[in-house]
Amino acid sequence: MKQKGVALIQVLIITAILSIIALFMTKSAKQQVQIAQWGLDKTEAFLEGYSVENKIIFELLTNNLDSLAQSGISTNKDWNLYGKAFKVGQYSTVSIQDNAGLLNLQYPNPELFKAQLRSLGLNPAEQGLILSVLLDWQDGDRLPRNNGSERAYFRNAPMLDKREWYIHNSLSEEMLDRVIDNFTIPGLSYINFMNSPESVLKVHFSPQVVSRIIKAREAKELTRRRMKEITNIVEDEDVFFTSSDQYQISINVDFHQSSYRRSMLIDLEPYVLNSPPYSVFSSTGG
Repeated sequence: MKQKGVALIQVLIITAILSIIALFMTKSAKQQVQIAQWGLDKTEAFLEGYSVENKIIFELLTNNLDSLAQSGISTNKDWNLYGKAFKVGQYSTVSIQDNAGLLNLQYPNPELFKAQLRSLGLNPAEQGLILSVLLDWQDGDRLPRNNGSERAYFRNAPMLDKREWYIHNSLSEEMLDRVIDNFTIPGLSYINFMNSPESVLKVHFSPQVVSRIIKAREAKELTRRRMKEITNIVEDEDVFFTSSDQYQISINVDFHQSSYRRSMLIDLEPYVLNSPPYSVFSSTGG
């Protein structure tokens, strides 16, 4: 009887050990399946992002950009060139910003630049000071402008990154954060307010004009002629209502538990021979 009791205890112990091993193996298998699923999701997110990127560039290269800016593409009317996010497929959100809709930070237009600073509450003297410092940072000489600076550590060449502006200490970081996204590097010699984000429009136009521009844009009715009627602007070398060949593209893919993020600045060259039809100025993520 005693031997039977010992045998029963041994069986129970072995059963318990086997149960623990089985539980461990089940948990481990589930973990391995989950890791494999994450890997698959990550791959799917990458492939989706890569596919969307190529679709965007294809559409930009093969469509009339002014028509695309006005009415989107035939399969997706939400497409726009003023940085408003829109869906592409089930998993991707995209924004496309025409560089002509932003202000050139390398060669700033004095009046447009000062208007941005004026929106921060700075007076004309402060505006002139900041512009002088920015120009001295980028010119090729060692001669300071009035209120400017040509200290030894200054670049004396065009800016390569907007974040260089933080080095100057000419504006507080809080103020810079409020306006820096309205500028671009590299920039164009003109600005196209038709493709400007709302943050830029609010600085340069009255609330009533901004509202009319946005309403016409969302209704896909903002033609070049309509823009002139709303703003009373006469086009010149500084303000020109035509889309450029430079675009900031942001792609966000969320696929199940994985994500893919990519931002890039490209220059379209659709008619170039013997080389790719676009150049990538900068790229992050991916």
